[in-house]
Amino acid sequence: MLINRYHSFSFFVLILPVVKCYASDFKIYTFIPWKQVESHGHVFELSNLDKYLATNYGTLPTKVVYPKQMFTQNNLPDYNKIKNIADFAILNPEYLVSFDIEIGDKNQPSTILPTVNKTLDIFHTYNQSSLVGVYGILPQNTSGVKFN
Repeated sequence: MLINRYHSFSFFVLILPVVKCYASDFKIYTFIPWKQVESHGHVFELSNLDKYLATNYGTLPTKVVYPKQMFTQNNLPDYNKIKNIADFAILNPEYLVSFDIEIGDKNQPSTILPTVNKTLDIFHTYNQSSLVGVYGILPQNTSGVKFN
């Protein structure tokens, strides 16, 4: 009986190195502007939650770009403003750039997508290598309403 256990164990050990396991890591980017966190009924003041997460969990920063930072007064993509963002991303390659484009009717993509495409095209004119995305892109259904 004792010999059978050793044979089974040695067979398992010999087979194990032959089995390959594939895994990929991924990066987590954060943008959390909160200055206070509540936990167990206590409110804690934070100087920078993103820095805490980066230090303790290895997250990376996100540069969220709001409408005034990318559009003209008429809500059109502004070449100079977007170029400045592209330049920032080149100088800070650890950042993910996220355009927060919340214009138009969220139920009608035709009112939003041309502006999204133009903004990204301008960004890519000046910077083809940085990570870039759009926050809250279509369709948005945060209210539970069924779209037609």
